[in-house]
Amino acid sequence: MKRSEVKEYNGKNGKPAYIIFDNKIYDVTESKLWKDGIHMNRHKAGEDMTDFISMAPHGENLLERDNIRFVGNLEEDKQKEDKKLNIEDFTANCILTQYLFIFLWVYYISVLLCSFCTFLPVT
Repeated sequence: MKRSEVKEYNGKNGKPAYIIFDNKIYDVTESKLWKDGIHMNRHKAGEDMTDFISMAPHGENLLERDNIRFVGNLEEDKQKEDKKLNIEDFTANCILTQYLFIFLWVYYISVLLCSFCTFLPVT
């Protein structure tokens, strides 16, 4: 199951409540702590809880309870893979940035020179 599909399992309107932890999908529908897809009025089902569980007063062993079921491993979305920055994009962006900097520097100097020229007396 992909991340975009897990978002649909938000525990609302009779849908199951799924969460993601460490690239694994868990069904928390039967947990009374996830009533209507909300946990502690803070966390919503259908989202990645990896960072939150790591900071919580309980550990990940909480996910091994009888009322929480392992659904499967998370599949990566192709869009996420395509968004990875490759070195060619980085190099092209650096070159464009350098040209922009040079252009702005030349423009700034020309503006300064023109403003200086207006103070010179005309003979």
